[in-house]
Amino acid sequence: MNTLTLEQEPFEYNFEQEPFGYQEAFDPLFAETEPLVASEFDNYEKEADTFMELDQEPRLFDTELPVEEWQGEVNRSTPTYVRWIQRSLNRILGLRLTVNGVIGPQTRSAIRSFQRARGLVADGIVGTRTEAALRAALSRGATTSTACPPVGQTLQRTVYGWTQYRRRVEELPPDQQAILREVGETIKRSFQPGCQPVQTVQVQGHADYDTPRNPQREQQMSEERAQAVTNWLKNYVGPTLTARIRWDVKGVGATQLKAAPTTEQNRRQNRRVEVFLPIHGGLPLCPYNPTKSHDFNMWLQKSLNQILGLRLPVNSIFGTITQNALRKFQRDAGLAPSGTVDSATQQAMYAAGASAAPCNVGVQPKLSFYQQVPNRPLTQEKLNEFKAFKVCADNNARRIGAFGSPTDYPVSSKCIIHDPNFPPQIGSTPYENGNTIIQAINCVSQSMGSKVDEIHIFGHSGSNGIFGNAERERNCGLYRTSFGPQANFDCGAKLVTDIDTASLANNVIFYLHGCYTALKWQGHSSFAQDLAEFLIRRGLSEAKVYGHYRSVDVGTNRYWTEFSRDTLPNGKKHGRIPGPWHFCA
Repeated sequence: MNTLTLEQEPFEYNFEQEPFGYQEAFDPLFAETEPLVASEFDNYEKEADTFMELDQEPRLFDTELPVEEWQGEVNRSTPTYVRWIQRSLNRILGLRLTVNGVIGPQTRSAIRSFQRARGLVADGIVGTRTEAALRAALSRGATTSTACPPVGQTLQRTVYGWTQYRRRVEELPPDQQAILREVGETIKRSFQPGCQPVQTVQVQGHADYDTPRNPQREQQMSEERAQAVTNWLKNYVGPTLTARIRWDVKGVGATQLKAAPTTEQNRRQNRRVEVFLPIHGGLPLCPYNPTKSHDFNMWLQKSLNQILGLRLPVNSIFGTITQNALRKFQRDAGLAPSGTVDSATQQAMYAAGASAAPCNVGVQPKLSFYQQVPNRPLTQEKLNEFKAFKVCADNNARRIGAFGSPTDYPVSSKCIIHDPNFPPQIGSTPYENGNTIIQAINCVSQSMGSKVDEIHIFGHSGSNGIFGNAERERNCGLYRTSFGPQANFDCGAKLVTDIDTASLANNVIFYLHGCYTALKWQGHSSFAQDLAEFLIRRGLSEAKVYGHYRSVDVGTNRYWTEFSRDTLPNGKKHGRIPGPWHFCA
């Protein structure tokens, strides 16, 4: 393989870039003995005599330090002492180091693995503390520590030794496999009584520059390495623990190089898999009754099925069947059968084996509106249209975590004051006129203490605005400014200038899913253009409005026009805009 030079292949890398947002842990593998590590990598495939042949019988139990080594001052550089270290590491870590009395790169790396597992400084040097730890491990006859992993820390380990196209763990050098065994043992120990279980295992694969450059191939290699390590760890800890852990696995290609890819030594540093074990102080307790959350309900139903052996539909709907199952669990656990998930119930579910609840998935300062069915006779075709508006808005609300029904509509448009124990739910919001839309926006901002940053409106519309659905009156919706003379303010009509921009984020985005909102008509600007101009004029410099410039079926991701500071006044047409637009199915 030709050596790659910087002139041949420009690249960018950031030594301070941290995967997963964690502070980078000290990785001693490359910290102190760079020449030694380079030699280690260079000799993995060359030094056949460094490791035992598979048919060679290891001396597992010859681990007593000779008399001359422990009487008086210990000389830790003698071959006899080094052989004792190698035999001890073989027994404790299950390795097959050659017992030759020479501290080579594999022995040094094995020492570091042992030191990390015992919470010692991983410098690869056997001093008094490391020697004492070796003796203690041998005296217990244990191959691994039984102590709980430290709480409140993120354990990071990096597995090297991958050749250009190597992707199987079984092909890695033994000392690198030992690192994975250490990770697996840490996961197992975290599930011991009295320990804090590992909730998430994050595995990130990295590749080096392919020759010639092939980003797609690099991404594939990084993903395959990450998946190989994940599969190995799952097999090591077993199916029971695997099911209780969330596995976050991804490859990043060659986007996070550790070293310039100019030498084979550097390339081997870039080809790696990083494993993170965040060990938190406790499984998450959601600070409210979270059965309003789509993802929490899915977790709840799966957990009840697992604990009680039920077959609840895992559909996120917190209905009578799910609530009765929850009450049964509470009675069995000696709790009051309230049918709500408080902190005591969550703790009891964790004790029964439930995985971590998704507390971080909650209501966001977003709205997903749908036009309410009008109280007047409708053809079946028209009725189906209104039903489609609600289906789309419901699915979209779950996708974005939209604040559901922030007012007490249809009684009035007053904001609902939420009990801290029963916060707002994720869901869609109905509207019948312009006033209900504006009031809902203001109520979300007041309730959450944050500004609304995303608004979707599913309903009938035209170039002049969003239509209302008053029973016997017309023009009750939300309209462009020039439509003022025709607007019927008595039935709740509003103009874009009535919107309180103090409730909106600077980068708010409106998605108008009805027809013709981006169409100019008879010399008037479109509703979408007028709305965008008003928002930007009021200081929301990053605001955007997307509307359709022709008739579309509800939820269609086609025929959009974007209006923003950079595209006004005419807007910019898009065939499609980014996003998962299958929420109406």
